[in-house]
This record gives sequence, structure tokens and C-alpha cells, in this order.
Amino acid sequence: MGAIPFKHYSLDAPDAAWDADAEIAKAGTDDLRVMCAWDDVTRPEQKNGYKLPHHRADTYHTNLKGLMAAGNALMGARGGVEIPKYDLDAVKAHLQKHYHEFGRTAPWESKAEWRWYQTKSAGNNSLKDVDTTGRTVCGYFASFNTTDSDGDMFAPGCFAKSLNENSSRIMHLLQHNTLQPIGRPSLLKEDNTGLYFETPIAKTQLGDNVLQLYRDGVYKEHSVGFEMINSSIEALRQAQGDRHVEPVETSVNVIKEAKLWEGSTVTWGANHNTPLVGIKSNYSLPNTHYSHLTSQNILDEALERSSLIYKQLHRGNLHDDTYTLLEIELKQLQALLAARPCDHTLPASNDAELNVLNKINSLLKQ
Repeated sequence: MGAIPFKHYSLDAPDAAWDADAEIAKAGTDDLRVMCAWDDVTRPEQKNGYKLPHHRADTYHTNLKGLMAAGNALMGARGGVEIPKYDLDAVKAHLQKHYHEFGRTAPWESKAEWRWYQTKSAGNNSLKDVDTTGRTVCGYFASFNTTDSDGDMFAPGCFAKSLNENSSRIMHLLQHNTLQPIGRPSLLKEDNTGLYFETPIAKTQLGDNVLQLYRDGVYKEHSVGFEMINSSIEALRQAQGDRHVEPVETSVNVIKEAKLWEGSTVTWGANHNTPLVGIKSNYSLPNTHYSHLTSQNILDEALERSSLIYKQLHRGNLHDDTYTLLEIELKQLQALLAARPCDHTLPASNDAELNVLNKINSLLKQ
């Protein structure tokens, strides 16, 4: 399984005691799949394959002290915890929702100088319409009132502020990659279904390839890159597959406000309700150099890249589209740094430059 999905359970009193060893001793592996935030799929029947317990074995109640111990372990306390990098964000999202249930802030939230840049994917199994003579893709980057595989739901109106204040600077990327812009939406709006877009595809080699893959039915799913501004855990009654079965009450993290940075064409997604509704003219965007963050020095490279982008944003000698791509990349790099279990500060050669960087950072938070 890897990262175990979030699920709401009753909360222990905030001052309730916690003994992780005792809780694990009472639990079977089926219990541990509920009690913990991560499991080792290669050792499903071994208790030591389950990590970060924070629910009680008998009632599954969420315990604040257990939760804080799990959160601190992710931040490196008591030797930290070994979890694959590709599972870290999902594990933190799970624990973070429990922190919010107790009215608390997760430690990685308070240490970061910025809010997380997040992505939410969604897809559909069929291509509804293709206009082979046109170059404009129409569809939904996000859907409203549907729960995705992470237990999150976009509420209608959550993108309204971004659309009112910043819609002209929102880009359409491929796979959330700033090296691969494929256009800028000519129409971006909320409707009853979700966040609807129409994007003229760039007349570039990448744009031609993307358009052909849309026509061939390879690309048919979409996603948003955003910052969480406001959300809350709410209990919702959701119908089950059999219409004769009583709806069940589940807890969902309802995203009420999100700052939208970009929408992307993706290979697959977590929510099946963002269909491509049609392909209907010229557009071209510049590229930016991107340093691939795959080495052992990933944090140092991300920090160095962030600093370079800060300085470039201040120079003011690039095309507006390039600045937009750089800002998106900066938010992605900042999210990477914010999610890691250590503090980082952006280097500056002097006080004047530091003031400039801080000013830009403040503008990006708005």
C-alpha cells in the first residue's frame, strides 16, 4: 500500500496518554493498516512493516500525542523514519488532516516560509469529442463536489479569487512540467461541473505531439497545480454502489479556497470527473532551463535553483510568459523544500539583496 489513506475516526481527548509500543502489541496487522500512516507492501504480515502509528488499537480513535510523535518522526526526531521519498507527501497529507482535526498545525507547515504547492489530478476513461481541424482543447482541470483518492474535494467557488485576480497568468502545462508549456487558456471559468478551460495548443513540436495524442485518445485527463488557502474536514453522506444500501457518512477534506497556479494535461489522475469535452489559432511559449532534481544533493540543488529564480524575477529582462513559468517552478521547488525535514534559508550576498528576495517572497504569498 505504501502511504495509507486518511480516514476520520473519533478523537481522543487532547491530553490522553499514548504508548505506541503498547498499542502495537495489542494490534493485529489488520489493525495496523488503520492505525498507521505507512506500510511496507513487501512485508504486509510483519508488524515492523507498519510505521507512524497514531490511532488506538481497540477503538481506532486518533490520539494527539501519537499524532505528534509521528509528525516529529517525519521531521527527524529520534532518528527519524525511513519512508520512500515518493510516499512522503501522501503520508504528510494524511497526518496533516489529523492535525487540523485537533485545530493544530503540522510541524512542516509552521517551518515552511510558504504554503505547499500541490497538485490534484483527475481523469476520464473516454474522449468525448475531437475537432481534427482545430487546435483548441476543451475540458475540466478540476471537478466540484467529488471526492478524490486522497479524500479531498474541491468546493464550488474555490478558484474564484484566482480567476478574478490572476487568470491571465495561469498556464497550461504538460505533466506539471514548466519545461513543457503547451498553451495558455483562452477561457477559464467555474461552472456547475468544475473548473472549465479552453486552451489553444501551441504550434510547436511539443504542441503538435500533444494534440495528436489527444486525438488518439492517449491524453484525456487533467490536473491543477495550486496552493491550499482554506479547507476544513466535513462529514458527508455519500451513496454506495447499490442504490438499496443506505448512504454512509464519511469525512472529507473540503477545499474552500485554492490559489491556482496552472492546469496540466496528465497521463492519468485520481478523480474520474475531469473529462476532455472537445478539441476545437496559434500559440507559442518560450522554454526555461530546468535542473533535474534527481541526485543525492536534491535539497541543495532545489535551494540553489530557487535562489537563482528569485534573482531572475527581480531583473525584469524576460518575457512575461517566461516569468510566469519561473514563478510556477519556484512554487514547485519551494514545496519540495518545505516538505523536507529540515530548515533552509535562501542565500543572499548582502542585506539589500536579502530585502529584495523577502519582498518577492511576500508578493508570491499574496
